[in-house]
Amino acid sequence: MPLPQSNLREVKVPGLVRERAYSMIRDAILTGKLKPGERLEDAELQTWLGMSRTPIRQALLALTSEGFVETAPQSHTRVAKARAEDASGYLQAVGVLVTGMTLLADPVMTPGQRTELVAHLIGGLAAIDRGDRQGFIAQVTQYYTDLTAVCPNPFLVRLVEQSAKGLGFNLVVAFADVSIDWAAVRVQYEALARSLKAGEGGASTEEATRRIFGLPPFDGASDFGTVEPDPITSDRSRELRLN
Repeated sequence: MPLPQSNLREVKVPGLVRERAYSMIRDAILTGKLKPGERLEDAELQTWLGMSRTPIRQALLALTSEGFVETAPQSHTRVAKARAEDASGYLQAVGVLVTGMTLLADPVMTPGQRTELVAHLIGGLAAIDRGDRQGFIAQVTQYYTDLTAVCPNPFLVRLVEQSAKGLGFNLVVAFADVSIDWAAVRVQYEALARSLKAGEGGASTEEATRRIFGLPPFDGASDFGTVEPDPITSDRSRELRLN
């Protein structure tokens, strides 16, 4: 494992040490200094970070729960390396979160927020046209970041903030070895930009988002069949409990 340069001295406050270890390891993973599949050895991490094993192990535990690190007991700890065959699964996992935010954010966003979101999508389309994969990723990442800021549900926002970076990292790694139909991607994102710009309503924008992430269409109550009355809350059930 190559060691990034660090001149930081040991911090004596336990919480700060653990947080610093977490931030530095995660940043090294996200920037590519630590490669997918690369082993993370305790001794090397201690030398690099200039701290004891305990906060490092705490940081690795947090990074494991977020999907950045894989740990096999009695075997190894390494940077997560998503497999190409899991690409669609990661895409759908991200899509469920994004679709939920889209459905809630679309009706409440201001005209200015809508314009900014559309601008990021148009920037992503331009990046596709010039063959700039990284530029496309940067633009759509900013789109989803801004969409999160618009979402009015704080519980969903918290869930996204806790899981999105790890899922996004694995998504990018998994798709690195997958042949992408960029023409199809362009059509999907163009449809999203058009729907969002027109303000056609949550359902239309939601459907465009679902297609991007390979999620099945939502047909309302028909997806769930006939919903029977809840026996726990029905009048008859209340009578039986009272008697």
